Amino acid sequence: GTLTTTDDILMSEETAALTHDSDTGVGLAITSTNGYVDVEQVRFTDDQIGLAGTEGLVTLSSSGVDIAGSLDTDGHFKVADTKFTIDVSGNTYADGTLGVKGLSTLQNNLELSKTDAAIKHTGTGATTGLTISSDNG
Repeated sequence: GTLTTTDDILMSEETAALTHDSDTGVGLAITSTNGYVDVEQVRFTDDQIGLAGTEGLVTLSSSGVDIAGSLDTDGHFKVADTKFTIDVSGNTYADGTLGVKGLSTLQNNLELSKTDAAIKHTGTGATTGLTISSDNG
């Protein structure tokens, strides 16, 4: 049957549980017909996850995930081999050493602002060297 209530449900058990046990393997839905669902401090509204007052921090869709605001991590952030792009209209800053394993292509000037800046080649072996060339002059 269906349980219908017009007020809160208060459970006083030390470790209370709502348990879904279906022989058919069908899931459990927690929905709100006219608003949002709060679980502890996390708010779920339609396809968005956030906090009360900041509902749209994460938006889910069938084509991906959108994050509003910043993404902070104290570990590595891995992106598939050919899937990383930076889409900005202003300056982009990397604090630390930028390591690139493949070919690097710059579409503008390279400016070195350090007082004693250097371009250094560290390859080893009999056939290594440094070549600076121009395709157009």
